[in-house]
Amino acid sequence: MKDAERRLKKADGLTADRHSALESKIAAIVAERESKLADVEQKYHLRVQLELVSLAVIALPKLDLTVEIRKRTSTIKRTVGWNPLLHVVDPLACDVCNHSGTTLHLCDNGHLAHTDCLAPQCVECKRTFCQKCAHEVTTCAVCDRPICVHSLTRCAECKRVTCSDHVGECHALDGEPRKIVSEKKTEITESALGSAQRDASPKTGSAPQDAARKFVKRELPKARAVPKKFIAPPKPLADYVEVYADPSEGTITAYMIRRQRELAARWWTMTDEGIAVNCQCEKTWQCESNGMVYRPSDNLERQMNYLLGLFREEYHLPDKKTRYFQIRLGKPFDEKKLKIPASWRDEATLERARQGFERLRKKKS
Repeated sequence: MKDAERRLKKADGLTADRHSALESKIAAIVAERESKLADVEQKYHLRVQLELVSLAVIALPKLDLTVEIRKRTSTIKRTVGWNPLLHVVDPLACDVCNHSGTTLHLCDNGHLAHTDCLAPQCVECKRTFCQKCAHEVTTCAVCDRPICVHSLTRCAECKRVTCSDHVGECHALDGEPRKIVSEKKTEITESALGSAQRDASPKTGSAPQDAARKFVKRELPKARAVPKKFIAPPKPLADYVEVYADPSEGTITAYMIRRQRELAARWWTMTDEGIAVNCQCEKTWQCESNGMVYRPSDNLERQMNYLLGLFREEYHLPDKKTRYFQIRLGKPFDEKKLKIPASWRDEATLERARQGFERLRKKKS
């Protein structure tokens, strides 16, 4: 073919018949090449055929369980599936976005929601609402903090809503609410005004007079006695705490109470690994005390009073606001101090808990 093409290029002086003969020869060569390539492709073409050889049907049974999810103000029941192969519970779905999640929060109205699907938390009662219940949360007309319908205060004159800290300030400025201004903004404004006044004041006097003033002896003003600034203690977040010692259950439970409502609950249990702590409070999964384990000391009463003190400090509650009870025959009885359950004082139980705590500590380290 290359020879025929080379002849065709040099065929300028040839006759028309010779030129057409070369072109016909080249066309025949090309057609023959295409035909042979098609034959080779047809001969060595790979044909794949699939046939079903066997079929296996695997059935994985799941166990439907009814679980109870509760917090201090609401309780719900949901059906979850237990996977016996993976030994896990199928994640529940969010009631707001309908997407499943491993970490869900229980709304006070009984809805499960992701963290991103929650509404702002009430600053008064610390209730948690989801976006479905966002209509139950409004803002204070003075400080713009979120407050729920259970804790808001509605003014009888202007019908505005405020929190308990700003009652009566919703119409303090000629019928308008007094807006809270942060201290940082006030300091910045005052410093800016002071510098502006210094820059705006004209410099009077001549240079010799200014030089003469430098040599004038002035008496330094006497230092004034600055009274020490009184720092008020933080405002308690709860009214009182009730501590229940239950010998039959072997637990010590403390409830933070505010306005006759349970604000938080924390209970301690003697286990084989030590004193386990469980907590249900407004911090939910971010609570650092929830899931903690302590090694039982020789003085259990002193140790538990210390742990109760830490619980009170979280809510700025003094010691005198503690009420002690002991459960006997299913009924609470007043006590003057904390009663440690008798099962906690058993030497075998204490030794087993201390050894378990040491094993747990070595495992964690």
